[in-house]
Amino acid sequence: MWRKTVAVALRKPKKPDYSNPRAYCLIQLEECLGKVLELVIARRLSHMIHKHNLVPATQFGGRPGSSTVDAALTFTHDIEAARNHGLVTTSLTIDIKGFFDYVNHNKLTSIMCRKRVLLPMVKWVSSFLSNREAAICLDGHISDSRPVENGIPQGSPISPALSILYASPVYKEFQARLAIRYVHQVPPTTKLTPTTLIGYIDDVNIYTSLTSLLQNVLEYKWTIYAYLLAYISARAHYSRVRVT
Repeated sequence: MWRKTVAVALRKPKKPDYSNPRAYCLIQLEECLGKVLELVIARRLSHMIHKHNLVPATQFGGRPGSSTVDAALTFTHDIEAARNHGLVTTSLTIDIKGFFDYVNHNKLTSIMCRKRVLLPMVKWVSSFLSNREAAICLDGHISDSRPVENGIPQGSPISPALSILYASPVYKEFQARLAIRYVHQVPPTTKLTPTTLIGYIDDVNIYTSLTSLLQNVLEYKWTIYAYLLAYISARAHYSRVRVT
């Protein structure tokens, strides 16, 4: 019941070629009663994530009280704090390509089990994601329904909570790799602010603060090696010095 959806293809802004399927974003329209049930489960799952700290504090979104504003304020605060200590911050922004479309169902439920999410909740999610069908609507034309074997429906109330659970092991592994490096490879006398990883759903920001942009770039040689799972979309420098 309520497993059939219509995926409306919306154009992503400022794409050079709209004959490329990747220039469109699929938003799935679901049955109204089904979305009510999903909203109830989403609220219970979000409460569980918040109460038991199932995702890192630097992973924003997917639950109440954790918005893009919180992520932006965290980033801005760290930039200003670094400036007050004479440091320059370099930011590396990453977008996880096709994040919602490529969520593996078995891996998602496995992650939920490892985080000790209640078994009835895990079983509900597994049932919710199984035997789904979707038809694509483009310019008013609707295709035949086809089976959906991967991904979570973008537009569902529960998808944000499921997405942050799915991505949380990456945050944990990244921070663990950095912790090992700072303990064993970085000299104690180095004026180094630990590299920070924050994110909002499928958008990630990795930033570090050192005494010069050159040192930041050298630091990123190791950082990029530690985080090869995403697509690098932009890089920005924040300092009071004009770079020519």
